[in-house]
Amino acid sequence: MDIKKQNNESDNSYIARLYKNKTAMGYTNKRISEIINKELGTNYAESTLRGVAKYYLEGYDDGFEKALVENDNNAILEENKKVLKEIEIKTIQCQDQKREARNFLRIEARWEHLKDEMVKAIKELEKVKPIVFQEPNTIKEEDYSQATLILSDWHLGMINNTSHNYYNIEVARNRAEELAYYVAKYCKRHKVKILNIEIAGDMIHGLIHLGTRVNSEEDSISQTMIVSEILSDLINKISKEVENVNVYGCLGNHSRVSANIKDNIEVENFERIITWYIRARLEKLKNVKIYDNFENDIITYKVFDLNICCVHGHKEKLGEAIDDLSKFKKIFFDELHLGHWHNHKVSTDNNMKTIVNGSFGGSDEYAEDHRKTNKPSQTLIIYNPKGQECIYDISLDC
Repeated sequence: MDIKKQNNESDNSYIARLYKNKTAMGYTNKRISEIINKELGTNYAESTLRGVAKYYLEGYDDGFEKALVENDNNAILEENKKVLKEIEIKTIQCQDQKREARNFLRIEARWEHLKDEMVKAIKELEKVKPIVFQEPNTIKEEDYSQATLILSDWHLGMINNTSHNYYNIEVARNRAEELAYYVAKYCKRHKVKILNIEIAGDMIHGLIHLGTRVNSEEDSISQTMIVSEILSDLINKISKEVENVNVYGCLGNHSRVSANIKDNIEVENFERIITWYIRARLEKLKNVKIYDNFENDIITYKVFDLNICCVHGHKEKLGEAIDDLSKFKKIFFDELHLGHWHNHKVSTDNNMKTIVNGSFGGSDEYAEDHRKTNKPSQTLIIYNPKGQECIYDISLDC
Protein backbone atom coordinates (compact mmCIF):
# COMPACT_ATOMS: atom_id res chain seq x y z
CA MET A 1 0.00 0.00 0.00
CA ASP A 2 1.25 3.44 -0.94
CA ILE A 3 2.12 5.45 2.14
CA LYS A 4 2.44 8.66 0.12
CA LYS A 5 -0.39 11.17 -0.04
CA GLN A 6 -2.35 10.88 -3.28
CA ASN A 7 -3.13 13.90 -5.47
CA ASN A 8 -6.87 13.54 -4.89
CA GLU A 9 -6.56 13.11 -1.09
CA SER A 10 -7.13 15.77 1.49
CA ASP A 11 -4.89 15.80 4.52
CA ASN A 12 -7.67 14.32 6.63
CA SER A 13 -8.50 11.52 4.21
CA TYR A 14 -4.78 10.69 3.92
CA ILE A 15 -4.43 10.49 7.70
CA ALA A 16 -7.55 8.34 7.98
CA ARG A 17 -6.38 5.95 5.23
CA LEU A 18 -3.06 5.24 6.91
CA TYR A 19 -4.56 4.70 10.34
CA LYS A 20 -7.28 2.47 8.89
CA ASN A 21 -4.71 0.23 7.18
CA LYS A 22 -1.95 0.32 9.78
CA THR A 23 -2.54 -3.30 10.81
CA ALA A 24 -2.35 -4.56 7.22
CA MET A 25 0.85 -2.58 6.78
CA GLY A 26 2.26 -3.86 10.09
CA TYR A 27 2.83 -0.37 11.56
CA THR A 28 2.28 0.93 15.07
CA ASN A 29 0.42 4.17 15.86
CA LYS A 30 3.73 5.87 16.56
CA ARG A 31 5.20 4.78 13.23
CA ILE A 32 2.07 5.91 11.34
CA SER A 33 2.28 9.35 12.97
CA GLU A 34 5.96 9.66 12.00
CA ILE A 35 5.12 8.85 8.35
CA ILE A 36 2.23 11.35 8.25
CA ASN A 37 4.18 14.21 9.84
CA LYS A 38 7.07 13.61 7.41
CA GLU A 39 4.76 13.49 4.41
CA LEU A 40 2.71 16.56 5.42
CA GLY A 41 5.63 18.49 6.87
CA THR A 42 3.88 18.81 10.23
CA ASN A 43 4.71 18.00 13.83
CA TYR A 44 1.36 16.82 15.28
CA ALA A 45 1.22 14.57 18.29
CA GLU A 46 0.27 10.98 17.59
CA SER A 47 -2.94 11.28 19.63
CA THR A 48 -4.02 14.32 17.59
CA LEU A 49 -3.54 12.50 14.30
CA ARG A 50 -5.32 9.45 15.62
CA GLY A 51 -8.26 11.66 16.67
CA VAL A 52 -8.47 13.19 13.17
CA ALA A 53 -8.58 9.71 11.65
CA LYS A 54 -11.22 8.52 14.12
CA TYR A 55 -13.66 11.37 13.45
CA TYR A 56 -13.05 11.27 9.68
CA LEU A 57 -13.71 7.55 9.53
CA GLU A 58 -16.98 8.07 11.43
CA GLY A 59 -18.27 9.86 8.36
CA TYR A 60 -17.66 13.56 8.91
CA ASP A 61 -16.15 15.71 6.16
CA ASP A 62 -13.94 18.65 7.00
CA GLY A 63 -16.59 21.41 6.98
CA PHE A 64 -19.16 19.43 8.87
CA GLU A 65 -16.55 18.33 11.35
CA LYS A 66 -15.53 21.91 12.02
CA ALA A 67 -19.11 23.04 12.44
CA LEU A 68 -19.81 20.13 14.76
CA VAL A 69 -16.80 20.93 16.92
CA GLU A 70 -17.87 24.59 17.17
CA ASN A 71 -21.46 23.64 18.04
CA ASP A 72 -20.27 21.12 20.61
CA ASN A 73 -17.98 23.71 22.12
CA ASN A 74 -20.80 26.26 22.30
CA ALA A 75 -23.12 23.74 23.91
CA ILE A 76 -20.43 22.76 26.41
CA LEU A 77 -19.69 26.43 27.08
CA GLU A 78 -23.35 27.20 27.79
CA GLU A 79 -23.67 24.17 30.04
CA ASN A 80 -20.50 25.21 31.88
CA LYS A 81 -21.90 28.71 32.33
CA LYS A 82 -25.06 27.26 33.90
CA VAL A 83 -23.03 25.05 36.21
CA LEU A 84 -20.73 27.92 37.17
CA LYS A 85 -23.73 30.16 37.88
CA GLU A 86 -25.26 27.51 40.14
CA ILE A 87 -21.93 27.09 41.92
CA GLU A 88 -21.63 30.86 42.35
CA ILE A 89 -25.16 31.09 43.77
CA LYS A 90 -24.45 28.29 46.24
CA THR A 91 -21.14 29.93 47.17
CA ILE A 92 -22.84 33.28 47.83
CA GLN A 93 -25.55 31.56 49.88
CA CYS A 94 -22.90 29.84 51.99
CA GLN A 95 -21.04 33.13 52.40
CA ASP A 96 -24.27 34.85 53.50
CA GLN A 97 -24.96 32.10 56.01
CA LYS A 98 -21.44 32.32 57.37
CA ARG A 99 -21.64 36.12 57.52
CA GLU A 100 -24.94 35.97 59.43
CA ALA A 101 -23.45 33.42 61.82
CA ARG A 102 -20.42 35.66 62.34
CA ASN A 103 -22.73 38.65 62.90
CA PHE A 104 -24.57 36.85 65.68
CA LEU A 105 -21.30 35.71 67.22
CA ARG A 106 -19.99 39.28 67.01
CA ILE A 107 -23.18 40.59 68.63
CA GLU A 108 -22.96 38.07 71.45
CA ALA A 109 -19.28 38.83 71.95
CA ARG A 110 -20.07 42.55 72.11
CA TRP A 111 -22.81 42.03 74.72
CA GLU A 112 -20.63 39.71 76.76
CA HIS A 113 -17.83 42.28 76.77
CA LEU A 114 -20.27 45.04 77.74
CA LYS A 115 -21.69 42.86 80.49
CA ASP A 116 -18.21 42.17 81.84
CA GLU A 117 -17.51 45.91 81.99
CA MET A 118 -20.85 46.49 83.70
CA VAL A 119 -20.12 43.81 86.29
CA LYS A 120 -16.96 45.69 87.19
CA ALA A 121 -18.87 48.98 87.37
CA ILE A 122 -21.63 47.43 89.52
CA LYS A 123 -19.10 45.98 91.95
CA GLU A 124 -17.40 49.35 92.32
CA LEU A 125 -20.77 51.09 92.70
CA GLU A 126 -21.86 48.58 95.33
CA LYS A 127 -18.97 49.76 97.53
CA VAL A 128 -20.15 53.37 97.62
CA LYS A 129 -23.88 52.91 97.03
CA PRO A 130 -24.97 49.49 98.33
CA ILE A 131 -28.44 48.05 97.69
CA VAL A 132 -29.86 46.58 100.90
CA PHE A 133 -33.09 44.58 101.13
CA GLN A 134 -35.70 46.12 103.40
CA GLU A 135 -38.76 44.07 104.29
CA PRO A 136 -41.82 45.92 102.89
CA ASN A 137 -45.18 46.16 104.62
CA THR A 138 -47.33 43.09 104.02
CA ILE A 139 -50.92 43.29 102.76
CA LYS A 140 -53.64 40.88 103.87
CA GLU A 141 -54.42 38.31 101.17
CA GLU A 142 -58.17 39.03 101.14
CA ASP A 143 -57.78 42.77 100.83
CA TYR A 144 -55.22 43.87 98.28
CA SER A 145 -54.79 45.49 94.89
CA GLN A 146 -52.38 45.06 92.02
CA ALA A 147 -50.85 47.80 89.88
CA THR A 148 -48.93 48.38 86.68
CA LEU A 149 -46.40 51.16 86.15
CA ILE A 150 -45.59 51.94 82.50
CA LEU A 151 -42.10 53.36 81.98
CA SER A 152 -41.26 54.48 78.45
CA ASP A 153 -39.74 57.18 76.30
CA TRP A 154 -37.21 58.48 78.78
CA HIS A 155 -34.82 59.30 75.92
CA LEU A 156 -32.04 59.63 78.44
CA GLY A 157 -29.12 61.53 76.98
CA MET A 158 -31.36 63.94 75.07
CA ILE A 159 -30.71 67.64 75.64
CA ASN A 160 -33.86 69.68 75.31
CA ASN A 161 -34.44 73.35 76.04
CA THR A 162 -37.68 74.63 74.55
CA SER A 163 -40.32 77.07 75.76
CA HIS A 164 -42.31 74.13 77.19
CA ASN A 165 -39.66 71.71 78.42
CA TYR A 166 -36.12 71.61 79.79
CA TYR A 167 -34.50 68.17 79.93
CA ASN A 168 -31.11 66.59 80.46
CA ILE A 169 -29.66 63.74 82.54
CA GLU A 170 -29.85 65.66 85.81
CA VAL A 171 -33.51 66.52 85.19
CA ALA A 172 -34.11 62.82 84.43
CA ARG A 173 -32.71 61.89 87.83
CA ASN A 174 -35.01 64.41 89.54
CA ARG A 175 -38.06 63.22 87.62
CA ALA A 176 -37.27 59.59 88.50
CA GLU A 177 -37.14 60.54 92.19
CA GLU A 178 -40.46 62.36 91.93
CA LEU A 179 -42.01 59.39 90.08
CA ALA A 180 -40.78 56.90 92.71
CA TYR A 181 -42.31 59.06 95.43
CA TYR A 182 -45.76 59.20 93.81
CA VAL A 183 -45.81 55.53 92.80
CA ALA A 184 -44.96 54.47 96.37
CA LYS A 185 -47.58 56.89 97.71
CA TYR A 186 -50.39 55.64 95.45
CA CYS A 187 -49.45 51.98 95.96
CA LYS A 188 -49.68 52.50 99.71
CA ARG A 189 -53.03 54.32 99.35
CA HIS A 190 -54.55 51.44 97.34
CA LYS A 191 -52.93 48.62 99.32
CA VAL A 192 -51.00 47.30 96.32
CA LYS A 193 -49.49 43.90 96.99
CA ILE A 194 -48.10 43.24 93.48
CA LEU A 195 -46.65 45.95 91.25
CA ASN A 196 -45.80 45.15 87.62
CA ILE A 197 -43.28 47.55 86.11
CA GLU A 198 -43.14 47.64 82.31
CA ILE A 199 -39.93 49.05 80.83
CA ALA A 200 -41.51 49.69 77.44
CA GLY A 201 -38.72 51.04 75.28
CA ASP A 202 -36.88 54.17 74.14
CA MET A 203 -35.25 54.50 77.54
CA ILE A 204 -32.18 56.03 75.87
CA HIS A 205 -32.01 58.66 73.14
CA GLY A 206 -29.60 56.57 71.03
CA LEU A 207 -28.25 57.49 67.61
CA ILE A 208 -30.97 56.67 65.07
CA HIS A 209 -31.09 60.19 63.62
CA LEU A 210 -28.45 62.85 63.07
CA GLY A 211 -30.42 65.14 65.38
CA THR A 212 -30.30 62.62 68.22
CA ARG A 213 -26.52 62.36 67.88
CA VAL A 214 -26.14 66.14 67.92
CA ASN A 215 -28.55 66.67 70.83
CA SER A 216 -27.11 63.98 73.13
CA GLU A 217 -25.03 64.37 76.27
CA GLU A 218 -23.53 60.87 76.23
CA ASP A 219 -22.80 58.02 73.83
CA SER A 220 -25.33 55.16 73.66
CA ILE A 221 -23.37 52.83 75.97
CA SER A 222 -23.04 55.53 78.64
CA GLN A 223 -26.73 56.40 78.22
CA THR A 224 -27.60 52.72 78.77
CA MET A 225 -25.52 52.44 81.94
CA ILE A 226 -26.84 55.71 83.39
CA VAL A 227 -30.50 54.94 82.75
CA SER A 228 -30.04 51.39 84.10
CA GLU A 229 -28.70 52.79 87.37
CA ILE A 230 -31.49 55.39 87.62
CA LEU A 231 -34.08 52.64 87.02
CA SER A 232 -32.39 50.40 89.60
CA ASP A 233 -32.59 53.21 92.14
CA LEU A 234 -36.26 53.87 91.32
CA ILE A 235 -37.20 50.18 91.65
CA ASN A 236 -35.22 49.87 94.88
CA LYS A 237 -37.15 52.75 96.46
CA ILE A 238 -40.55 51.43 95.37
CA SER A 239 -39.70 47.89 96.55
CA LYS A 240 -39.45 49.18 100.13
CA GLU A 241 -43.19 49.98 100.01
CA VAL A 242 -44.56 47.17 97.79
CA GLU A 243 -44.46 43.52 98.79
CA ASN A 244 -43.84 42.05 95.30
CA VAL A 245 -42.37 43.84 92.28
CA ASN A 246 -42.21 42.26 88.82
CA VAL A 247 -40.12 44.06 86.19
CA TYR A 248 -40.67 43.38 82.47
CA GLY A 249 -38.64 44.70 79.55
CA CYS A 250 -39.07 45.04 75.79
CA LEU A 251 -37.14 46.93 73.11
CA GLY A 252 -37.76 50.33 71.57
CA ASN A 253 -36.44 51.75 68.32
CA HIS A 254 -34.18 54.54 69.61
CA SER A 255 -31.75 52.13 71.25
CA ARG A 256 -30.81 50.08 68.20
CA VAL A 257 -27.07 49.84 67.54
CA SER A 258 -27.19 50.74 63.85
CA ALA A 259 -28.46 54.19 62.89
CA ASN A 260 -29.58 52.79 59.51
CA ILE A 261 -32.71 50.69 60.04
CA LYS A 262 -31.89 48.65 56.90
CA ASP A 263 -28.58 47.57 58.43
CA ASN A 264 -30.09 46.92 61.83
CA ILE A 265 -30.27 43.44 63.33
CA GLU A 266 -33.23 43.27 65.69
CA VAL A 267 -31.32 41.85 68.64
CA GLU A 268 -28.58 44.49 68.29
CA ASN A 269 -30.23 46.84 70.76
CA PHE A 270 -28.71 48.51 73.80
CA GLU A 271 -31.93 48.04 75.81
CA ARG A 272 -31.13 44.34 76.05
CA ILE A 273 -28.58 45.42 78.63
CA ILE A 274 -31.02 47.36 80.85
CA THR A 275 -32.93 44.46 82.41
CA TRP A 276 -29.68 42.51 82.70
CA TYR A 277 -28.07 45.41 84.60
CA ILE A 278 -31.09 45.81 86.89
CA ARG A 279 -31.10 42.08 87.63
CA ALA A 280 -27.43 42.19 88.61
CA ARG A 281 -27.74 45.43 90.57
CA LEU A 282 -30.84 44.38 92.55
CA GLU A 283 -29.93 40.73 93.12
CA LYS A 284 -30.16 41.22 96.91
CA LEU A 285 -33.79 42.34 96.76
CA LYS A 286 -35.84 39.22 97.48
CA ASN A 287 -39.14 40.80 96.46
CA VAL A 288 -38.04 41.94 92.97
CA LYS A 289 -38.17 39.65 89.92
CA ILE A 290 -36.84 40.66 86.50
CA TYR A 291 -38.24 39.36 83.20
CA ASP A 292 -37.46 40.30 79.62
CA ASN A 293 -38.82 39.39 76.21
CA PHE A 294 -36.57 40.23 73.28
CA GLU A 295 -37.75 37.46 70.96
CA ASN A 296 -40.71 39.39 69.55
CA ASP A 297 -40.79 42.45 71.86
CA ILE A 298 -44.17 41.55 73.35
CA ILE A 299 -44.66 41.52 77.12
CA THR A 300 -47.59 39.44 78.39
CA TYR A 301 -48.74 38.71 81.95
CA LYS A 302 -51.88 38.50 84.07
CA VAL A 303 -53.30 40.90 86.63
CA PHE A 304 -55.96 39.01 88.57
CA ASP A 305 -57.99 37.55 85.66
CA LEU A 306 -57.00 40.18 83.10
CA ASN A 307 -54.63 39.43 80.22
CA ILE A 308 -52.21 42.31 79.82
CA CYS A 309 -50.03 43.00 76.78
CA CYS A 310 -47.30 45.62 76.43
CA VAL A 311 -45.19 46.65 73.43
CA HIS A 312 -43.21 49.78 72.65
CA GLY A 313 -45.52 50.68 69.76
CA HIS A 314 -43.21 51.50 66.85
CA LYS A 315 -44.40 48.42 64.93
CA GLU A 316 -48.12 48.89 65.62
CA LYS A 317 -50.99 50.85 64.10
CA LEU A 318 -52.61 52.44 67.12
CA GLY A 319 -56.26 51.74 66.26
CA GLU A 320 -55.62 48.12 65.26
CA ALA A 321 -52.87 47.12 67.69
CA ILE A 322 -54.79 45.26 70.41
CA ASP A 323 -56.80 43.25 67.85
CA ASP A 324 -53.68 42.40 65.81
CA LEU A 325 -51.68 41.38 68.89
CA SER A 326 -54.53 39.23 70.22
CA LYS A 327 -54.62 37.38 66.90
CA PHE A 328 -50.83 37.16 66.72
CA LYS A 329 -50.42 35.73 70.25
CA LYS A 330 -53.77 33.86 70.15
CA ILE A 331 -54.63 35.41 73.51
CA PHE A 332 -57.61 37.69 74.15
CA PHE A 333 -55.99 40.76 75.68
CA ASP A 334 -58.08 42.85 78.04
CA GLU A 335 -55.54 45.66 77.98
CA LEU A 336 -52.73 46.85 75.73
CA HIS A 337 -50.05 49.26 76.98
CA LEU A 338 -47.85 51.22 74.59
CA GLY A 339 -45.21 53.93 74.58
CA HIS A 340 -43.73 55.55 71.48
CA TRP A 341 -46.53 58.08 70.84
CA HIS A 342 -45.44 60.52 73.62
CA ASN A 343 -49.01 61.40 74.52
CA HIS A 344 -51.11 59.83 77.30
CA LYS A 345 -54.32 58.39 75.90
CA VAL A 346 -56.94 55.81 76.92
CA SER A 347 -59.41 54.21 74.50
CA THR A 348 -61.85 51.28 74.71
CA ASP A 349 -63.08 49.00 71.93
CA ASN A 350 -65.30 45.97 72.68
CA ASN A 351 -64.21 46.07 76.33
CA MET A 352 -60.55 45.98 75.29
CA LYS A 353 -58.60 48.96 76.62
CA THR A 354 -55.60 50.56 74.95
CA ILE A 355 -53.48 52.79 77.19
CA VAL A 356 -50.76 54.94 75.66
CA ASN A 357 -48.07 56.17 78.03
CA GLY A 358 -46.88 59.76 78.17
CA SER A 359 -43.28 60.76 77.55
CA PHE A 360 -40.91 60.94 80.52
CA GLY A 361 -38.62 63.20 78.49
CA GLY A 362 -41.47 65.54 77.59
CA SER A 363 -41.97 67.47 74.37
CA ASP A 364 -38.92 68.16 72.20
CA GLU A 365 -37.99 70.39 69.29
CA TYR A 366 -39.68 68.06 66.79
CA ALA A 367 -43.00 68.36 68.68
CA GLU A 368 -42.59 72.13 69.04
CA ASP A 369 -41.99 72.49 65.30
CA HIS A 370 -45.31 70.73 64.69
CA ARG A 371 -47.07 72.95 67.27
CA LYS A 372 -47.50 70.04 69.70
CA THR A 373 -46.65 69.92 73.37
CA ASN A 374 -47.40 67.83 76.43
CA LYS A 375 -46.24 67.60 80.01
CA PRO A 376 -43.77 64.85 80.89
CA SER A 377 -45.65 61.99 82.52
CA GLN A 378 -45.79 58.25 83.20
CA THR A 379 -48.78 56.01 83.85
CA LEU A 380 -49.77 54.02 86.94
CA ILE A 381 -52.82 51.73 86.73
CA ILE A 382 -54.54 50.32 89.83
CA TYR A 383 -56.54 47.07 89.69
CA ASN A 384 -58.85 45.29 92.10
CA PRO A 385 -60.28 41.77 91.63
CA LYS A 386 -63.19 43.22 89.58
CA GLY A 387 -60.91 44.92 87.08
CA GLN A 388 -59.34 48.32 86.52
CA GLU A 389 -59.93 50.65 89.45
CA CYS A 390 -58.24 53.87 88.33
CA ILE A 391 -55.44 55.34 86.22
CA TYR A 392 -52.92 57.90 87.41
CA ASP A 393 -51.31 60.01 84.68
CA ILE A 394 -48.43 61.15 86.88
CA SER A 395 -47.15 64.53 85.71
CA LEU A 396 -43.47 65.17 86.36
CA ASP A 397 -42.99 68.91 86.75
CA CYS A 398 -39.37 69.11 87.83
